[in-house]
Amino acid sequence: MIRTLIGKGRPRRVIVTLLLAILLVGLAGVPGVMGSVVAEAKNNKVKGPKPPKERTVDVVITKKATRLRTADGYVVMDVAPGVTFQLDHHKGNKVWVKGPSGTSYYFPSSDVKIEKGHKASVGNMTESQFQSFGLQVTAARVTAVMQATYSATGTDLPRGRRTEWQDRVLFQMSIQAGIEVPTLSLMIEWASYSGYID
Repeated sequence: MIRTLIGKGRPRRVIVTLLLAILLVGLAGVPGVMGSVVAEAKNNKVKGPKPPKERTVDVVITKKATRLRTADGYVVMDVAPGVTFQLDHHKGNKVWVKGPSGTSYYFPSSDVKIEKGHKASVGNMTESQFQSFGLQVTAARVTAVMQATYSATGTDLPRGRRTEWQDRVLFQMSIQAGIEVPTLSLMIEWASYSGYID
């Protein structure tokens, strides 16, 4: 039959389109076939290693009001005394901290103190709390885009620095919620592992 249709001068793409449409309609008519394909694709998503519920890290605590800066000197934000960040390294007169994205930022060493062996923990968080937190992180990313577009106060970050803007908003979210930044980073790892953020 197909040879007869093609032989009568009909374009091949019409025939191929017709056959594909019949196949798709047939698959859609079989209960559960398309749903199982989607579910299987979701289940085959590769997960990284499971993050720990608790992590011991070295931290940096601000001793006085100071400014957090990027490696090239842009002001990310003003920081009040008593805020805890995860230590990256200490070199010269700069103490470097890790942002939620893994990007390093620095404080003047005279404005902070370093504490060894600090515990960050998400031990009592439930799956629904990670899901809710994932939504908050997504909203924070949207907020970062808005702040970058409309120039937020307390920073001189260029508009194109998306990662730094996102870290800035996540730092602000952490400070306002009273969550230490190392704990926030661990929460982000868990929400990502659970599939609530990417």
